[in-house]
Amino acid sequence: MSEKIRGAAQQIVSLSERFDTQPTKRQKLAVLNAMLEHVSAIENSLGKKGEIGVGAKEKQALADELHIDKTHLRRALSPVGRAAYEGNVYGKIANLFFEPVSRLFLRLFPRVGRRTERTLRGAGLRVLSLSYVSMVLFACFVLLFVGTAVGAVLYYLYAYLWSLFVGVGLAVLALSVFVFYPLLLRRRRRRAQDREYPFVVTHLAALANGGAKQIDIFRALAFSHHSSYIGTELNMIINDVAVLGRSLPDALRHAAEGMSSTRMRQFLHEYASVVESRRDIREFLNGKSSDLLKEAERKTGGIRRYRNTYADVRMLLSQLRFQWVFLVGILGAIALLIAAFGYLSASMWFTPLLVVATLVGWGPFVMVVYSMYRRNKQLETHFFYLAQELKRTRNPTKLQRQYGELDPYVRKLMNQYRVGIPIEQTMTTFARDTDNPLIQSLVATVVESKKHGANFYDTLEQVTTSAILANVLKTDLR
Repeated sequence: MSEKIRGAAQQIVSLSERFDTQPTKRQKLAVLNAMLEHVSAIENSLGKKGEIGVGAKEKQALADELHIDKTHLRRALSPVGRAAYEGNVYGKIANLFFEPVSRLFLRLFPRVGRRTERTLRGAGLRVLSLSYVSMVLFACFVLLFVGTAVGAVLYYLYAYLWSLFVGVGLAVLALSVFVFYPLLLRRRRRRAQDREYPFVVTHLAALANGGAKQIDIFRALAFSHHSSYIGTELNMIINDVAVLGRSLPDALRHAAEGMSSTRMRQFLHEYASVVESRRDIREFLNGKSSDLLKEAERKTGGIRRYRNTYADVRMLLSQLRFQWVFLVGILGAIALLIAAFGYLSASMWFTPLLVVATLVGWGPFVMVVYSMYRRNKQLETHFFYLAQELKRTRNPTKLQRQYGELDPYVRKLMNQYRVGIPIEQTMTTFARDTDNPLIQSLVATVVESKKHGANFYDTLEQVTTSAILANVLKTDLR
């Protein structure tokens, strides 16, 4: 161990002893940040070439021995960095010029400041209200100046007053964009949260039934596919409890203040009241989940069906990778178009040839997307039965039935567990190999729950049932 690593470790121990003696939360947070810096220093030292590393030959030998795909090996061996939020550069520049004016504005109009803060939080924008006001003022000032200068050049033959109109018009346009953009995002986010609300509650109930407790339920939920809709609020709840030392009810109410959805906001307040009154969380969540799923089942269908199909297609497009058949289709379509416009433009075959060219160009793409869609649905259906079987047997080596598309991954799961690899690690590898976002999300949620004392097999069955039921309701497969 190098001196640098030993020194950083000693500093971490020293800071950990100082943590409990700090009188305020702000000072405790400063100590935690200092510890994080030393942890980063150790990680950087270990990452230096020559101390720890795997060469190209060793990687290839390992891949050949374990029969691992090169893409998966590259993902597994790639360094995982700690994500950190960095301030907006434009916001920093705007604060440099207009922060005093913005502070004065918010002091004179506190209601505007509070409303701006709620709107920004509801829209999911990580910008302080002070910085946002500075950004608005800076944009209006710059566009007023630039617009006036451009107008003076364009309308110098007529009147300089027109140049002022151009500058004022651009400034008003910038002000309108800054005012309505967060409102539009907030409205869109509110609709998404209202749409996902029944399934978020069902997922929470599944985690509670699996054995997760208190704040650990929300830690596990942060790894689920629902976190994209309420990720900001989940992080706020977790940080308020873990870092700032707030009680769970206070953290829930604090997060509810910025929630876009009225129903989600009311649910968090109800959840806080249940925790304070020491009532059974599982009973509360199960009752709420049952009522909401019945409501969702009544509302399923019509335009909601097509909206959820569109969401599935968007997810598939994010998974799509280049294939040579795409290039063949594009080249074939180009050849047909050249023939149509170059030789058959006046022929009766011109229009049919255009139709054929369109089918040839788009056909491979549509077929691949559809095959991916069918594969994902089959994987998710068989995973539902796998989760039920794992709950019953409590041992992957006792699995006996066939799971269709999942069979190769199940065999690998059984072999890994048989040689002594923990179930959490084998299931993580299993989920990664399937390349299915829903399965990966469910396994990540269950692994996180297991870290906080939940039963792995019970939680896996509960959250899988919840997710599959949500998919059935969303796509109206009744």
